[in-house]
Amino acid sequence: MKKVPAISFEFRHQALDVAYLQRLYQHQPSYAFDMFEGFLSEIGSRIAQLGNAIAENNREQVKYYAHQLRAFTGIVGLTGVQSTSERLECCSMAGSPDTIAQLFGEISTDIRQAMQPVRLEFERLQAFLQSREP
Repeated sequence: MKKVPAISFEFRHQALDVAYLQRLYQHQPSYAFDMFEGFLSEIGSRIAQLGNAIAENNREQVKYYAHQLRAFTGIVGLTGVQSTSERLECCSMAGSPDTIAQLFGEISTDIRQAMQPVRLEFERLQAFLQSREP
């Protein structure tokens, strides 16, 4: 059986949890690339779905979308947003509408601010993988 060589990629942008990303993706930069690409293409619709559920006061959907967002933000090293999403998920059923709106505002703002760092790491991953092509 042929052993596949390990390929290292070092995450660098300090706005992201680089230690978490290094552990998560270890020697799998192509997998990281796929996850970052998926995040960038879907985050807008996921935030909109959560916002709509909050506007409609649909607590079950708020809980569902907050849970999804919690996992989704972790794949790009947004562990702070992941934590806020977890708090939103926990208070979605019994929390006050004001608390839910406040947490959603924090999540939206933090994601908006993190988009550039996520894009930069995505572009670095892309360049790294292209440089390794035969």
